Amino acid sequence: MFIGTKFRSVACRERNTIQRHNLYFKDFEKDCRVVPTSSELLAMTSNHLLSIKVERFMIGQTISHYKILEKLGEGGMGVVYKAQDSQLNRTVALKFLPDRVNNDSTAKARFLQEAQAAAGLNHPNICTIHGVEEHEGALFMVMEYIEGGTLREKIPFTKVDDAVTIATQIGDALQEAHAKGIVHRDIKADNIMLSSKGQAKVMDFGLAKLKGAMKLTRTSSTVGTLGYMAPEQIQGGEVDHRSDIFSFGVLLFEMLTGKLPFRGEHEAAMIYSIVNEDPQDISQLLPDLSPIVVNLIQRCLEKDPNDRFHHFEDIVADLRRSQKKTSRVMRSTAGMPVQHTTERPVSGFVSQQDMPTMAPPKKNSILLYGGIGAAVVIVAIAVWFLVGKSGITVNPDMKATVLEVPFTQYSYASLSPDAKWVAFPAADALGKWDIYFMHIDGGDARKITNDATSFIQQSAMISPDGGIIAYEIQNTKNKTIDIFSISALGGARHLLAQSALIPKWRPDGKRIGIVRTPRANIRSESGMMEFWTVAADGSDLRREFVDSIFITAGNNYRFGYCWSPDGNSIGWIRSNAAQKQSIIIHSLNSGNERALTPGDENIDDLSWTKDDRIIFSSNRGGNSNLWAIPASGGDAVQITKGAGPDIGISVAASGNDLLYLQQQRVGYVWRANADGSSSKQISFDERNIVDASFSPDKSSIAFIMNDADPLSVATDLYIMDRDGNNRRRLTNGSRALLPEWSPDGSMVAYIDLGSIKGGNVQAFVVNVANAGTPKVIGIGRVAQWLDNDHIMTAAGVQSFINSVSESKQRKFFRDSTIIWSIINGRRMVFFDWHTSTRGWWIVDIKPTDGDELWKQSGDAVMPSMTGSPKKIDGLSPLSTSVWTSTISSSGKMLQDQGSDAVKIYSFAGNRVTGIVHHYPGLQGNRIYLSSDGNEVSYVAPRLSSKLVLLQNVFK
Repeated sequence: MFIGTKFRSVACRERNTIQRHNLYFKDFEKDCRVVPTSSELLAMTSNHLLSIKVERFMIGQTISHYKILEKLGEGGMGVVYKAQDSQLNRTVALKFLPDRVNNDSTAKARFLQEAQAAAGLNHPNICTIHGVEEHEGALFMVMEYIEGGTLREKIPFTKVDDAVTIATQIGDALQEAHAKGIVHRDIKADNIMLSSKGQAKVMDFGLAKLKGAMKLTRTSSTVGTLGYMAPEQIQGGEVDHRSDIFSFGVLLFEMLTGKLPFRGEHEAAMIYSIVNEDPQDISQLLPDLSPIVVNLIQRCLEKDPNDRFHHFEDIVADLRRSQKKTSRVMRSTAGMPVQHTTERPVSGFVSQQDMPTMAPPKKNSILLYGGIGAAVVIVAIAVWFLVGKSGITVNPDMKATVLEVPFTQYSYASLSPDAKWVAFPAADALGKWDIYFMHIDGGDARKITNDATSFIQQSAMISPDGGIIAYEIQNTKNKTIDIFSISALGGARHLLAQSALIPKWRPDGKRIGIVRTPRANIRSESGMMEFWTVAADGSDLRREFVDSIFITAGNNYRFGYCWSPDGNSIGWIRSNAAQKQSIIIHSLNSGNERALTPGDENIDDLSWTKDDRIIFSSNRGGNSNLWAIPASGGDAVQITKGAGPDIGISVAASGNDLLYLQQQRVGYVWRANADGSSSKQISFDERNIVDASFSPDKSSIAFIMNDADPLSVATDLYIMDRDGNNRRRLTNGSRALLPEWSPDGSMVAYIDLGSIKGGNVQAFVVNVANAGTPKVIGIGRVAQWLDNDHIMTAAGVQSFINSVSESKQRKFFRDSTIIWSIINGRRMVFFDWHTSTRGWWIVDIKPTDGDELWKQSGDAVMPSMTGSPKKIDGLSPLSTSVWTSTISSSGKMLQDQGSDAVKIYSFAGNRVTGIVHHYPGLQGNRIYLSSDGNEVSYVAPRLSSKLVLLQNVFK
């Protein structure tokens, strides 16, 4: 007691100084676990008083051309002073190594490492490093002076939105650092400054880990700050960018609550909690916190680094989405499976890409995938009930079960009237899709069709008597999607209608509804959205109504419908804009309509129960969840409150049991030798990725990745190392596709689907080293770089040559001809669209380069042919369904042959030859050939799905 009292007395004598200079005594009384001895106290007091003397000596002194004004703070790696730069007349901050480590070579090396790490970063949310200088043998860093205080002083935030705004800035800063191969390793509130304008500045890269730099650790200690460290960091394991993500999750939790998610009365207890215990559920402290933020924090704090976010840009996207209250797919607080969103078509959601998908399930997952484990009964599902104008009461004790489906890829399912059976389309191990019938308790799923088709967004709908299933199938012959029926026991299928989608049985089982759209493979007669019905035997096909109000502009819309219990009306999803739908009650007898929902939300699917409730999937609460609303109108009541997306609704005859789907589309980047050998997966993001292209030296790969928000149409251009590391985004909010590298690897050209001129997409160029604003070069898809300034593009049936430096475009060659490649300036490959000469051709030309071609006069640039064109046999006609690569410098070209088969053509000799090779998981996706023709890069897509059964949904 005497020692403690004596200590507090000493501290009180220096109270003002301690508060002003953040001395050790203050921290000791707050955090120390061991009571010091009298001699230790005396030593600390002496050191403290000496520190004060040294500090007072420094104030007013001039070091080099910096006049010391005041002390700002002190940490384990340095003392920071405010100073005036007399040369540049600016206020700066100087960080000095403390005397106790100034002569320590390891400490100096770490100090220089911090300078090297931070000096290479140029970001508005990272403290700028002006340089490193030396004074009388002591190194000091010259930094940006930030007027303000630390983030610690603001915790906890009184407004969630303010905390999310600051967290978004921190995430942006760390994404920049990670893109440069820098891991901070000490993310905490004390290392974040807030300027007087409320701008976050990440500081103190003194513990930073640089890729390829020397390994520097503190002697007999773990690098980082306990309470914020990731489990692998505490245990001395490999630390990478995912460790920063864990620390960020701790920091965000603290910003919102003022508490740490892991607690312990002493150091050992804290370590045990971080390594072994689940974090405190933030929703218990903040019940109204957005599920997006709740799920984000949970995933950041996963014990296994592989289960966390892989990149800060995904975190930042979620934070921004939580402020906009748009949809995001993450972890369900109800214990539902983890879902990572990608842009994909769902229930009549039309997108630019329809990619077949296949991939094996992820190993060692704690989630229940189809074919892994037993059915899971979710004890605590995140639901709440409201009783208001709706008159609907959701049962908080409903039972939720994730069905044990022996597949990883399956699509829209339906529940039998007695809620005991389920029918669904699924892909086998070879990626071939058929319809399966299975009991809800699991077991064998019986295949009832033998179509073995490629993927479309199929559905399988059980008839009201439970005996017949209606489903869609891709007609490969006439390129339509057709509707068939088949017995639940299997057997012969029966054609019901051609060019249609979404078969749903009328409640009496006598007719089936279908939808036709403006799309070519499900073409309507009017060119608008149409609702049709057909008799159960395929006869009496008739159009019920045309929706002339439905907005289909941009080919980016959602649609769907459900039958009323009496079969006289339908609930109809109408798109009012690309991402805004409403539910319309449409009478099939009178044609009268009334709006049930306001039309400012994304609606995926809906179902009408016998009790006149309409259950629908909407993002009105943030994530895509299930809601219920009286068919007569009123307030909607939320049924599920997980991360979703909860889509594909099927309700049993009772109206109180329902089945829904959770689904995502992802793509993984692979590289392989040109013959298909030595294939290797190099990206593992749970995001939809397309178009992965090698740089000329094959050290980097450019790729297109969809926005983390599944409702966004954004597809941005990224680059990464060939091993998947050091990912960096080059565009922001674009609709990029088809990346092509310049010959020297300094630029990437691409098209932007969101930039249209004269009905054609425009091509852009972005600098790899310093992206900045992309530069438009002209219309058309990029066919080939001729040199570092000239690019061939193709729009419609016309080719162009473009100058990057002049931002001009000229016609190339003759009309109705697309120039595919000029090989080494001597041979030209082109596709002729004229009816009499349609096909691929090759011709020798006079040796030339891009600069010579550009300087030609006349209306069109015309290379000089030295021989007669020869037609190339074997190459498929140019079309959107067949991908043909650019031609490498070695004269090789790839052309997709369907599934995972690709034929490599060689134009090197006098005769064009082709050999078929196979690439695992390609599934008809685009494939890119390296410049030397020896390697390929491509994306293997897959679909990941869950079926969830809810029982006793309503009271």
